[in-house]
Amino acid sequence: MAEKKAAKKVEPKVEPKIEKKVEKPEKPKPLSKTELVQNLVETTELTKQQVQAVLDALTNLMKEQLGKGGPGVFQLPGLVKFELIEKPATEATERKDPFNPGQMMKIKAKPARTIVKPRILKGLKEVK
Repeated sequence: MAEKKAAKKVEPKVEPKIEKKVEKPEKPKPLSKTELVQNLVETTELTKQQVQAVLDALTNLMKEQLGKGGPGVFQLPGLVKFELIEKPATEATERKDPFNPGQMMKIKAKPARTIVKPRILKGLKEVK
């Protein structure tokens, strides 16, 4: 008797997919503190130490105004206004779980807290 040979399975050749990479225009990186100081030194006629002193004084003034005993508002005229917002405490609750229909999920209680909220003023809204 003749033996039957098993037919070889031919696997289809898979060609590698070529992905087209669309290059997005790179956003410029934000200025570091050193670059900011250097930029201000070049645009104003102040020394590096004077510019750093101004930035430190501005930081301390913001902390005073937004800290305890301050009015809770700090404004850089025409640019931005920082306000302290008091968020009340929330109780623990149960709500419907959006990912598992028919089940309830527990939401933890949160303590009362104070956050700093920046508001953009007209001078920055017009920048595009």
